Amino acid sequence: MRRFVYNAKSLFTDIERRLLSGERIVIYTCQLPNCTPSEGKVFFYRQGDGYVVGICDNNNKKNIVYHGDCRDLKWLCEHKAILFDNIVQIYNMFYRFAAEYETTDEILTYFIDGYGAYKDGKYVFEIKKVGETWRAYIVRTPSLAGRDSASAVVHQLSDSGRKYVCISGAVASKTTMIALAKQWSRGLQNYIETGQTIDEWFEEQKMLAKKKKGG
Repeated sequence: MRRFVYNAKSLFTDIERRLLSGERIVIYTCQLPNCTPSEGKVFFYRQGDGYVVGICDNNNKKNIVYHGDCRDLKWLCEHKAILFDNIVQIYNMFYRFAAEYETTDEILTYFIDGYGAYKDGKYVFEIKKVGETWRAYIVRTPSLAGRDSASAVVHQLSDSGRKYVCISGAVASKTTMIALAKQWSRGLQNYIETGQTIDEWFEEQKMLAKKKKGG
């Protein structure tokens, strides 16, 4: 299932191409997070003008039980096969599975809320403890879409050529570092979309938070 999240854009483009070219069904064997059994098959086929996505175990029996709290994955496991109007709707559903893979060992994959329909809001970091502090090494960010790169490297430092997020001083916990990496991601994504600098966005968010508290 992880590949549907990590490689969604290229993978679903290929699935759509294969089905439109006449392939009857496209099947992938994959790990199923928080499910019993933990491995199964995800399949896709066309029905009329729409597309069906389904899930089953490796014996082609539809008896997947989901134990997590991702509503989309729970819905898919309970319904076994679902008809969608277009492939983009299926893509968006798998895109929202990101929370199931948000932290795996030291890797954080973060999708900016509201993204889908082949838009790029994907950020990947390696979260690592270095000495007494935690760092979020930048593995992947979206294209700057023509924005000035000098304004995009704010709050980045380098360690032997590897860039990492630096918003505050020493970071005492992995949880705090993950939160800071997400905050920086949102600031950069806003810069890509609007041109507002990361620091300007940070200040704006502080003011909004202050107003909410009545300050």
